[in-house]
Amino acid sequence: MATYRAMVKDKNHLAVNIAPGPARHHVLRIYIRKNRPAPFAWVVAAEPVVHLGAVANVPYGVDEATISGG
Repeated sequence: MATYRAMVKDKNHLAVNIAPGPARHHVLRIYIRKNRPAPFAWVVAAEPVVHLGAVANVPYGVDEATISGG
């Protein structure tokens, strides 16, 4: 999980700045290399604990949903 600002381009597309460095960028690059769509989900108005888990600085491979109590 992560918190990113997104811009709606049309009914099927978003523009998102996934900066190099975080694990999400690593996962995105894998899907780009495979020329496949990345299975990301966008959530609007989540519970506060979800936001706290999304911005937590956890090591690669740790599930943020688990530390959020999910």
